Amino acid sequence: MTRDTLTVIDNASPAPVHRRGLREAIGQVRTVVMNTALDCACREKVERALTRMEQMEQRKEQKRLLAAAHDQQHKIAALLGLLYDFDTITSVDPDPSLLAEASLLFDDIAAAAADGSAQLRELLNLENGVAPPASGEA
Repeated sequence: MTRDTLTVIDNASPAPVHRRGLREAIGQVRTVVMNTALDCACREKVERALTRMEQMEQRKEQKRLLAAAHDQQHKIAALLGLLYDFDTITSVDPDPSLLAEASLLFDDIAAAAADGSAQLRELLNLENGVAPPASGEA
């Protein structure tokens, strides 16, 4: 498997689904329903339904984040397999093309590790009830 093949495989996976909008929508529905003049029984039913919906969405997000972290693990394993050519490089007249390729592989491994780490941190934050940062924030 070549580096280009891995790029194609990586690009073939769907973009991560952001569920922040759904969580906000559930919160807005909760606010509207709870601030209206509905009877108590109806409010309780709506609140239970919204709570179940939030729990289902949280489980989906947990599964997605864990699967994404596993994908990064598999990507790293594949990239490590490609680094075996690096063992043939010696300090006597090293092949510049092998050095360049090994350098790119190390960059890709670092990027995959950073992505996997970020996904696991987001999973921990989700489980601890900490809202994930908005897209683009660190």
